[in-house]
Amino acid sequence: MTIRAKLRNDAMKMAVSILQSAKDPNNLHKTHGKYLSVPDHYDLKRQADNRLLANPLLQSLIDERFAAPWPSLDAMSKMPR
Repeated sequence: MTIRAKLRNDAMKMAVSILQSAKDPNNLHKTHGKYLSVPDHYDLKRQADNRLLANPLLQSLIDERFAAPWPSLDAMSKMPR
């Protein structure tokens, strides 16, 4: 398969995945979520990521790496199903 055909095939999978995700967001991780990571296989994506990481305007956000606190098992057991 040529690179162009592979890119076209991957782009079609991503488009279908996005449409399916919008139609049925509850099953995103089971069926079509695997295609949302298709861009990660291309050098262009890696180059874009590296440019963003090297941007001094974004450095404070990258350094901060905000993450919400994870609830304890006790707190999770009290949450609704």
